Amino acid sequence: MSMRQSYRHKTTSVTLINYHFIWITRRKRKVLIGEVESRLLELIRETSQNLDCEVLAVEIMPDHVHLFLNCPPTLAPDQIMFRIKGYSSKVLRIDTLAASATVRGVCASHD
Repeated sequence: MSMRQSYRHKTTSVTLINYHFIWITRRKRKVLIGEVESRLLELIRETSQNLDCEVLAVEIMPDHVHLFLNCPPTLAPDQIMFRIKGYSSKVLRIDTLAASATVRGVCASHD
């Protein structure tokens, strides 16, 4: 993650589009800690790379996220967030449900 300003050069244009996105967890619950935090960071980087966006800075707090991206002009800000939040939410939900099902299965087998 570097804070350098990198221009995107195309055949007929030169652009520098940086966005600072901030979003909170549902009901401001403090769930972005530990393994969830590190997994979210991986998912943000993976999705950003697939969108041809460069992560300039990311700060994950227990109840909200700050994300600073350099993006191509072909993507609207709402589409960028739709894809990053949608994908990360889906994967984190699946991971969390799988982990809690495993824990419930272990607890149920010992009762």
